[in-house]
Parts: sequence; C-alpha cells; structure tokens
Amino acid sequence: MKKKDLYMVSEDGEYDHLSTTKTYYKFHRPAIDKDATLEAMAAMLDQDSEGMNAHDFCGCHVRLSKLIAQVAGRTAATRIMRRLVDFDGLMGQNGVCGAGPGEDVVARELAVKP
Repeated sequence: MKKKDLYMVSEDGEYDHLSTTKTYYKFHRPAIDKDATLEAMAAMLDQDSEGMNAHDFCGCHVRLSKLIAQVAGRTAATRIMRRLVDFDGLMGQNGVCGAGPGEDVVARELAVKP
C-alpha cells in the first residue's frame, strides 16, 4: 500500500498540525520527518475520527500510541502510527463511516482473513 502524503497545515501560516490533505487549508507544505512525530500523527488520526463522526475512535489513537511507546519504545510506536496513517487510522481499517481502503484491502495487506 502506498504511503499517504503528510502535510503541515494551518489557516494562519503557523503550520500547527498534520493532515493527509491540503485541500481545506489556506497554508500547507509537505511535512518533514521532524513534523511527523508520534504525538502529531496520533492527534491527527483522532481529529480525523472526530471529523467523520466516528466518535468511538476519538482518543483511541493517542492512547494507543502511548501504550505502544511504553511497551515497544518510541521509535517502534512512531513507525506503527505512521503505518496506521496509511490505513486512515483504526476507523479506516474497519471501514467506519466510509473511511479507509476497505476491509478486503486491509486484510490482504496485513495477510489476515476479513
């Protein structure tokens, strides 16, 4: 699966948060590695879940990122969160609210049965 592009975006030029789309923002630039932190990606995915009314997933990405960092370390947690971005977060893996590549694509990519 192709990696999603990440952008730093804002309404006022301060580039204050990550997004996978630049469409809705007046100011945007490609994100660099130091922008795509564990916390920034988790916050973006939680914001995305709120934006699509997948409220059961709000807060899950931040909590999951902290748990993975405690167990596996920050570097591994950051890699895992980046992979979740490619799947449109936890809600995308389940196809919640029409998000994500679809359950069959995720299953094939992860080599699990849908």
